[in-house]
Amino acid sequence: ACATLAWLLSLRYLLRLLFFRALAAAAARASSHIVAFAAVFALCLWGFALGHQAAFGGSSRAFVSTSDAMLALYRALLGQDYAGELWAAGAPLGTLFYVAWTIVGVFFLTVLARVS
Repeated sequence: ACATLAWLLSLRYLLRLLFFRALAAAAARASSHIVAFAAVFALCLWGFALGHQAAFGGSSRAFVSTSDAMLALYRALLGQDYAGELWAAGAPLGTLFYVAWTIVGVFFLTVLARVS
């Protein structure tokens, strides 16, 4: 807690630098958009995790709990392939869930790439 407080207090001195002041102003203007984007992403991730857990919780180790499913979906967004595991689980919605999450995830990554 003390280290965090000391780090936050050091920001006061960094604000005296012109380029850091401009960076802080831009971050302050964009914070509401960033929070809204993160909230929508978290809601989509949570919803897809609940769906995957309900469909594959008993047959796939990656989707046993909601937190495991969220982590697995995040990993799938970063490139790990769960399609074979979901296909082997035998649930007919496996491919549909995986493709839908991939499309939604690519949408979020595209928005992030266009912003930066």
